[in-house]
Amino acid sequence: QGISPEQLGNVLGNDTLAGLASQFGLSGGDAAQQLAGMLPGMVDALTPIDDFNARFGADFDDDEYDTIGGLITAAIGHLPEAGEELTLSRFGFRVARADARRLHTLHVSVHAS
Repeated sequence: QGISPEQLGNVLGNDTLAGLASQFGLSGGDAAQQLAGMLPGMVDALTPIDDFNARFGADFDDDEYDTIGGLITAAIGHLPEAGEELTLSRFGFRVARADARRLHTLHVSVHAS
C-alpha cells in the first residue's frame, strides 16, 4: 500500500486534483481514491518510519529520524532534488517531488532480497 488519497491531494495540490477529476467526470475524492490505487509505490515523505515499515515490510530504525523523508535526506547527505535515487537495503527510492525546502514525495520500489 502506498500513498493515501489524502496524501495524494497534498502532493498533487487541490487544483491539479480537481482538474483531473473534472476530466474524468469524477468528484475530487473519487479521483484521489482511484489515482492512489494506481500509484502504489508513491509515498509521502512525511510518512512516519513506523508506518512505512508496516506498509512495506521494512525494518528501518526510527531512533534518529521520524519520517521516511528525513531518513532518505540524511542517507543522501543533502536535500535531494527530483529524480535523485538511492538504494537502502532492498528498497529503491527515487525522489518524485521536492522543492528548495523539503522532500515531498518518493517513489519506492522493492527489490528481491
